[in-house]
This record gives sequence, C-alpha cells and structure tokens, in this order.
Amino acid sequence: MYTELSNTVPVAKGAFSDVRKLGDLADVLEVDCQHEAVTQVDRNDAESLIQRFRRERPSLVKNETARESIEEGLRAAANAMDSMIGRFCLETRLEEPGIQAQPKRGNDSSRRRYARWQFGINPDKFDPNDRYSDVTIRLPQREVKASQRLVKAKVMKKNAPAKLQFGCNSSRDMEATENDVWVMGLTKIVGWSLSCDNDDDEKVSFKCKGGIGERSLEIAAEAAVGRVWHLRVTFIHMYD
Repeated sequence: MYTELSNTVPVAKGAFSDVRKLGDLADVLEVDCQHEAVTQVDRNDAESLIQRFRRERPSLVKNETARESIEEGLRAAANAMDSMIGRFCLETRLEEPGIQAQPKRGNDSSRRRYARWQFGINPDKFDPNDRYSDVTIRLPQREVKASQRLVKAKVMKKNAPAKLQFGCNSSRDMEATENDVWVMGLTKIVGWSLSCDNDDDEKVSFKCKGGIGERSLEIAAEAAVGRVWHLRVTFIHMYD
C-alpha cells in the first residue's frame, strides 16, 4: 500500500517511520564507535555507513532499495559492535573483585548435600532442562549475550572419577556423549558451575583443567557410584 506524498511521488507506507528508526540506529552506532573496545578499522567502517545514511537520508523515503541496503549495513555494524563491546565488558568484569575465581590448585571438595560450585560470570536465570541455550548476562554497564552448554556424567565405578569435558571445534558442533561436548568456532569460557546429587555427609570432590579464559574445560569428579554430576559452561564466541 502507498500513501500519496504528492501528485507525483508515491511513498511506501511506513517509509517515514523506517527512516526515523534508521536515524536512531545511526545515532547509537555513532556513540558505540567511541568505545575503547572498537578497533580503528571497525570504527572507520561504521562511520562511513553513518555518513552514507546522513548523506542519502533526504532521498531514502522514496528509494526503498537504498533504504534496505543502508539498513542492512547499519544493523550488521551495530550487532558486530555490540558483540565486541560485550566481550570487552565481560573480560573486564572477570578481573574485578567479587568474582568467584576457580580453585588455585584446580581441585575442591565438599560434604554438603547437593554440592554445588560456581565460578566466573554466569547468567542469573537458565532453564535446567536445556542442554544448549542462549543466555543473557547482566553487567553494570550493559546486557551481554552468551551461550551455555550442559555436560553430564554419572559415576559408574568405585574409585573411578566421572569425566566431563567441554571444548570448541573449528568446523562443527560435536557431541560424542553427554559428558564430552564440543561447540563450533573459537570460544572463550567466562564462567561455569558444577553440581552433584550427593547426600548429606557424602564426600564429593573434583579436579579441573582449563576453564575461565580458556577454550576448554576438563573435570574429573569423584562421588559414590550412581551419583550424577552436572557441569554448565558459560561461554562467548570470540568472532561473529
């Protein structure tokens, strides 16, 4: 449907609103360009898009093809910049006081019922039934998108630790078993939690290798036969 702007210039319905929204997007992008996480190359590319939008803005109401082209470029730049800044904020937050660090010796133990540990930065909410989910981490500066993967293992034999492993693979997602999980692309772990369904005064313990700031995490977890360990790994993709 079209609205008659004049006797000679038909304008698509919603075109004015679309151009105003692009103006808002360009303004946000212009501010994000100044963030210290943004590289000079990305800043230059974004500023070129903004300049193109402002230069062609008077004609965009009538030119749907140009409007769609500019919108695609602005949104792609905004998403890339948001991810870039989000990664920077997460990495900065990990260095601040109050963040639970992994055990320095790589191991810990507990006798409390349903033992649970949590390290690094993890989402406030998640679905316990989801094996793979996109999550939101709320930081003081902004909300950051991340991913979370569930790794499970059952203790099958006495004196034989359950093995849980998470890592990244360059070509494809790969899951040989519930306790051996790999995701595609270059990732960085920003947090993880580990829990066991043990009883009161039933000792459980674990040793870890890798983890926060790394691309992989390996856990060797000990408990009574039949007990189940749950490992939730929170990670970000380093490149979009």
